[in-house]
Amino acid sequence: MMYIHGGGFVGSFFATDAIMLTQWAAAAGAPFAIAYPEYSLSPEAQYPTALNEVLEVYLWLRTRSPRVIVAGESAGGNLATAPTMRLIDAGLPPPDGLVLCYPALCLNPSPSPSRSLHMNDPLVPVFLLLKCAAAYISPDRMYGVEGAGGGGGGVGGGVGGAGVGLL
Repeated sequence: MMYIHGGGFVGSFFATDAIMLTQWAAAAGAPFAIAYPEYSLSPEAQYPTALNEVLEVYLWLRTRSPRVIVAGESAGGNLATAPTMRLIDAGLPPPDGLVLCYPALCLNPSPSPSRSLHMNDPLVPVFLLLKCAAAYISPDRMYGVEGAGGGGGGVGGGVGGAGVGLL
């Protein structure tokens, strides 16, 4: 399994994720491994850097395991979905399963029911969501097809730098 962390594309919470993922691995039984890609964070690395790095880790896992499930939380849900769309478009095998926990799939700042729910959210207010999205993908790319997953130089994109930890 490849688990892609959330954090608004700008941060990660490895300490808490490691506890949860260790419990998942123990509950699943042997053999079960979880890869945790350490993708580049925004604003230093903007779209499509993290997407390409996650895709690179997925392709590496595919050479080592006949089955790969991809899970992502929040921004990680975006980074699980977008590479899957690229794989399907390229005719390559997609993940054997996708587990998306409250995925951030719409990054443009247009009004939506989800954004209305976050207007007064004390933990993740809408202004913070929009600020994180703008740090990841420039506003001029948020609209149209290119901002939805294209424009990254094909599958893999040739962007290196993602580390991976196995739990």
